[in-house]
Amino acid sequence: MDITAYSCTGKTKKNDKMLTSVNLTAGFDGGRINFDIQIKVTSPHGLSKLQRARKRDGIIKELRTNGLKADSKNHIALGSYDILSDEFIGTDAVNLLRDMLIIGICKNRELFPLF
Repeated sequence: MDITAYSCTGKTKKNDKMLTSVNLTAGFDGGRINFDIQIKVTSPHGLSKLQRARKRDGIIKELRTNGLKADSKNHIALGSYDILSDEFIGTDAVNLLRDMLIIGICKNRELFPLF
């Protein structure tokens, strides 16, 4: 399984721009692939550093409400995959994808509120 990045785009037309993305880091550590996401807010709309920090904190709060845990550097560990034993550790394929979708939805909701 080669999962390197997942993008939550919201594209509906040819020229639509990406709303936000969720990048999954797949770090390799001695036969294990560690899945980790760091929550960051960049400034495509001219947000100040303080505004970006507030948006990020809102995303982290929403993620915690949905059962995900972030460390002090806003990293969310999603589990690991052991290549040698061909099994997930701390998650499974369904929960890994579910957690990635939750992250994408929470990030989009904070950055682009619809109501």
